[in-house]
Amino acid sequence: MLNLESKQIEDVKPKDKKNEEQSPPDIMKSLRDALDKKDSLHKVGEALLVSFQSEEYTPEIVLSSIKEVYDEYKTKFDPELGFEKFVNSFGDGMVKLCQLKLVAAGGNLGEFGENKDGVDSIFGKQTKNAFDLYYQNIGGPAQKSQNPIVQQPTKSQPEQAETTDDLEYHLGNEKAVFSSVEKLRPQIKDYYRQNKTVYSVENMAKYFGKNEKLVRRYITKIDPVTGGPISFLGKPLQGGINIKMIPFLKIAEKEIEKSQVHYVPKSKIIGGFEYREMNLINGKKGHGIMSGHAYGCCIDIDASENFPKNGRGDIPDQVVLAMAKSGLACGLCGDEGFKELGRDPMHFQMRFPPESEDGQAIINSHPIGIQYWKAIQSIEEV
Repeated sequence: MLNLESKQIEDVKPKDKKNEEQSPPDIMKSLRDALDKKDSLHKVGEALLVSFQSEEYTPEIVLSSIKEVYDEYKTKFDPELGFEKFVNSFGDGMVKLCQLKLVAAGGNLGEFGENKDGVDSIFGKQTKNAFDLYYQNIGGPAQKSQNPIVQQPTKSQPEQAETTDDLEYHLGNEKAVFSSVEKLRPQIKDYYRQNKTVYSVENMAKYFGKNEKLVRRYITKIDPVTGGPISFLGKPLQGGINIKMIPFLKIAEKEIEKSQVHYVPKSKIIGGFEYREMNLINGKKGHGIMSGHAYGCCIDIDASENFPKNGRGDIPDQVVLAMAKSGLACGLCGDEGFKELGRDPMHFQMRFPPESEDGQAIINSHPIGIQYWKAIQSIEEV
């Protein structure tokens, strides 16, 4: 089994381009040598970035060479190594080199990174999509095409599309457009402007209590209407949820159903109540700032797919908008009630109490909201 742990390896030194032109075999030799020696790959990835990022080395030279070596070595790993993990094994330098070449080929990697072109050294979902489109169009290393990927429609890209701002995904037999955040944000802001946000990570303690024992008075794992386990979109809520959030979640389910997207989260569970500090984007703890999860006021949907560093995430526009319309702040837009999070696509947080004027306006607009609010009111004070 090949070992991807870090050790020492000789530098891959850039050649003098005036005297000798580098070619695909140079890239492949560097990759093969590193894999055969079972040595540090990150150093090789950084050296390849230095050597091959210039425009004279076309996407076909670089990306096809990398794919060819991957296809040659992938079965030598136990378990077999996926392409994303293979590229990541060579570190940020390799990821950045690939992103530079994908952008040069016309790929849409979003607006991440210093130059807002998607080049951020993170192998996220949009980078994966760009790779898939690129390799579909060139047919692998054996077939060399000079056409940029945005000019060749594929199953994931309608022929009528004249832009790669939107990517089309499939949910069962349905289709849903995942917009750029910049396109989705104004629509969500319209819902935010209709109602004043009350709950935020800074003030939740004053509503629900300053310690876990007090907060747990509001946490339930039981559906107040059915008497069964509490769930959202057919998935159990891990840890339970704040009982005051349930009417908004049930209204959101109906709004999502009306959108006809037929969205079902991939994970077996959805994150709910967990008494803990906030996890910041940089991976550090919140230094005493409690998470919305500590009050049961938010949920996380498909954390592995929608982790903040994965960019836009894969929750369809219609679902995000339905959640916002139902009284929930969406972490994708990041500045309603939880500014510290930045963009957090998996995160949806209750914005105001159900007994407030704004809460009642939403609840009374849906029969299921009225049903759940009456059920909650009939329960003894939690």
